[in-house]
Amino acid sequence: MLTESLTRKVGLIVSVAPLTLAVSAATAAATEKSPTQDNDTIMVVGNWLDDADPELVKAHAGARHVVREEQIEESGANTVAEALRLLPGVQVPENNGTGSGDFALNIGLRGLGSRLTSRATVLLDGVPLANAPYGQPQLSMAPISLGNIKAIDVVKGGSAVRYGPQNIGGVVNFITPAIPDDVAGRLALRSEMSTSDGEESRLNGSFSIGGTAENGAGALLSYSGDHGDGFRENNDQDIDNLLLKYTVPVGDTSRIEGRINLYEAEAILPGPLSSAEFDADPFQSTHSFERFDGDRQEVTARYVNEIDALSDLEVGVFASDSFREFTLANGNDSSLTRLDRLPREYQVFGIEPRFSRVSVVGDNTHEWSVGYRYIREESNEKRYRRSGAAGFDPTSVAEVLNRNTDGETDAHALYIDDRITLGNLELVPGLRYENISVSRTNLLTNFTDDEDYSELLPSVSASYSLSPSTLLYANANRSFAAVGHLALSTASDSSLEPERSDLYEIGARYESGPLGLDSTLFYIDFDNQIQYDASVGANVNIGSTRHRGLELALSYDLSELVLAGLSVDGSYAYTQAKHTSGENSGNDLRLYSRHTGSVGLNYRQTDWRMNLRGFAQSSQFADDANTVAASADGANGKIPGFSRWNLSAQRDLTLAGLDTQISFGIKNLFDKRYFTRASIENNGGLYVGEPRTAYIEVATTF
Repeated sequence: MLTESLTRKVGLIVSVAPLTLAVSAATAAATEKSPTQDNDTIMVVGNWLDDADPELVKAHAGARHVVREEQIEESGANTVAEALRLLPGVQVPENNGTGSGDFALNIGLRGLGSRLTSRATVLLDGVPLANAPYGQPQLSMAPISLGNIKAIDVVKGGSAVRYGPQNIGGVVNFITPAIPDDVAGRLALRSEMSTSDGEESRLNGSFSIGGTAENGAGALLSYSGDHGDGFRENNDQDIDNLLLKYTVPVGDTSRIEGRINLYEAEAILPGPLSSAEFDADPFQSTHSFERFDGDRQEVTARYVNEIDALSDLEVGVFASDSFREFTLANGNDSSLTRLDRLPREYQVFGIEPRFSRVSVVGDNTHEWSVGYRYIREESNEKRYRRSGAAGFDPTSVAEVLNRNTDGETDAHALYIDDRITLGNLELVPGLRYENISVSRTNLLTNFTDDEDYSELLPSVSASYSLSPSTLLYANANRSFAAVGHLALSTASDSSLEPERSDLYEIGARYESGPLGLDSTLFYIDFDNQIQYDASVGANVNIGSTRHRGLELALSYDLSELVLAGLSVDGSYAYTQAKHTSGENSGNDLRLYSRHTGSVGLNYRQTDWRMNLRGFAQSSQFADDANTVAASADGANGKIPGFSRWNLSAQRDLTLAGLDTQISFGIKNLFDKRYFTRASIENNGGLYVGEPRTAYIEVATTF
């Protein structure tokens, strides 16, 4: 399959490269004529997201948290979902429903629905990760593996002008490893196995090699794979992710950099359980036919011209070709009356130029940036159905095509912001304009639903440096999301209203000596929220919702107080997310916890590192009616809260002359049994959490 991916990728590279080189040639002359200003203290930031520079994160006028490679390794995390749980206020449920595999991502921010991460903009090195950022923003396939990530940057406030759409909850940016200066490589192998109940037996591997030549040209080839059985029956998966990064200098101040990303995943899905099935054996599977197949090929190129200390030009180009297919049952093997196969294909092309410039007016500085982004999306979505009497064998029945739709999107975004520094005060007003045309054509009836949207999205952020260690901040942002392909009509003109929201934050950040503190109060007004209603089998506007809460993060180095090398960190988030209109007004939104928290005890000494980490969340409702009693099919009822602990250790040593690291640990140390539900899909029901699992990993660098 990787061979096919490479073949398909050639077309994408051919389409992107000439445009990038044309941009390079067009700006080369201007670069030669641009005067370099001699200033030792003022430099343009331009791309403030980039590699999550610690100083930029510290100075950001909004809630922003980063988890880096070292923290991920010490925690024992093995998947992107596990790494995300290290971040304050980020809710990542166990795999459930159509996202019951590590090929998908379910990220919930501030009470916004976590299912397939439809309420946040998710990026890979600043480029949209979704199959179709406007038409299908969900991550039913998330084409990135943990072995190809060096940091995860979550920006919840102050980012709406630069990044969109679907940024109601904020921006999640996955950052890939940098190309090394010298030729270097790394090989890691990891084995996981359930030690109590469960079936888990997995093997993960990652490999990377790269370097930079004397002329500044460099490349990094990186592979990450996940193969084996999950902790439930009928739960196999095979994931391969190949990443090639490159950088090529094209002048004294400019370069072209980018990547080719190939991703493939296959998984057999265990399906949900009824209450009786769960009580009998929560690790069994009563579904024999459900599965997932998907692949994605992506190429990006970015022309960067650091014209001088005060001017910066970037032009990014990206293109992707994605395919994903679910096969889903409407019941377990004995009650099965329908089996659907749902193949979907997406092609996306985008281009985004941005220019930034610093100017000095008296004692004040202005860094203004202006950018434009165009995205073109095309999609095809089919559904093949097999039907029969309860318990029928679907392999004996022919498929019938009963859905075939094409979708198209043309989206233009123009944005401008100005970072104004007035002594210790910094103001960043900004404005984003979105113009979107989206359509969906029912190829079985030739009915087309065309919609056009135009929206002005203002934003303002402010921060004040109370002292070198203390930053106060506040911001207000407006966000907008057009109606996606699947929510458009296919039989009549009954279009939904697009989603709009306003976010407000106020917070403080302190960092001095051994202590770090971060606190944020937030408030979100969310209007016209779109949600799938299983009772009518369609997406609907459920009205307005209100989200408010508090997020706290703490870190403290205990070396001087208790023991050298000992530190503690923790986080807590309180979120209240309620319906404010409609029949469920006053009720909590489904599938989020009001209280979440974590605590970690870390010990580092010479060649040893040890980590004890606990995580807890409060109860959830599975439906918007806030039903407490459990249903017989397992799809509805209150979901109890739970806590769990992980223990890990790492040892550095030299083997055969190579720097080697051996890691081992236990996840869910006390074998806490917990579960979640998938209630909004045809295959709703109970999904058990991961049991106690042991792992060992060996990594070597060369």
